[in-house]
Amino acid sequence: MEPERSTATRPDHVNRLRRPLIVGAAVVLAIAAVTFALRAGIQEDPDPRPSTAAESTEPAPRAGAAEETPASEVTEVTEGGSTLRFAEFPLDLGWAETYGSNMVNGPSKGVILMPEGHCDEGILYHSDAQDRLWTYISDDEVSRNRAILGFADASAARATFRALRAAVADCDTYSSPYTSDEANSAELYDAIDEANARAGTTTFTFAYTFRGSDRVPMSDRHHKFGVLYQFAVVDRVLYGSNQYAGWTRRSAREGALTLDEENAPLVALLPGLER
Repeated sequence: MEPERSTATRPDHVNRLRRPLIVGAAVVLAIAAVTFALRAGIQEDPDPRPSTAAESTEPAPRAGAAEETPASEVTEVTEGGSTLRFAEFPLDLGWAETYGSNMVNGPSKGVILMPEGHCDEGILYHSDAQDRLWTYISDDEVSRNRAILGFADASAARATFRALRAAVADCDTYSSPYTSDEANSAELYDAIDEANARAGTTTFTFAYTFRGSDRVPMSDRHHKFGVLYQFAVVDRVLYGSNQYAGWTRRSAREGALTLDEENAPLVALLPGLER
């Protein structure tokens, strides 16, 4: 039976359409040493080459009840002699320090969605992932999501990763669901992904941005918003993250680099996940 659908959170105006509930878990102190040790050795093959391929705004998150992963379904992970359970993966790494612990929601079972109105919005939700873990933060100022999906084998994980790429290519532009005179387009950051590939990690980094001016403060862009994404696949696990904001092509370039840096310590933990 397919697990209850939890969705990625959206900014204030988007959250009114879909509001997720999640409880945040932090294992940062327990794995801090390992995280920094591994960070230097793992990065993905993202590419910061903004190529206008799609106009999309990430789908507003649908509300979903927080659901703890039963102990029987927990996957154990071995890192440097210590054991980290799948359900304890530190998806909230760095968020408590940046936004405050009261902002962290999760973990619960859920996935990250493509922008609302995207032609393949629920691609990850409909995947054959066996395990799902999702954490998010959202208020009037910030809306971010992180998730990991566990698959039966590496080929299944990579098939889903390829499907993500295809979904972006198939829906490289589309009209905003919030206004008739706005559209969103996909920007691909190949340089980031290529650099990560050279370091031995496979990533897919992109954004859906609105056509607007960077001179307009994000706080004044109202319904105009975009979404940054980065996904990484390691063995049988797919990691995903996103961030909603008033991203334009120009601002999203810098945002993608920052997102890649923030994800590096988390991606570095994935090779030790044993399923």
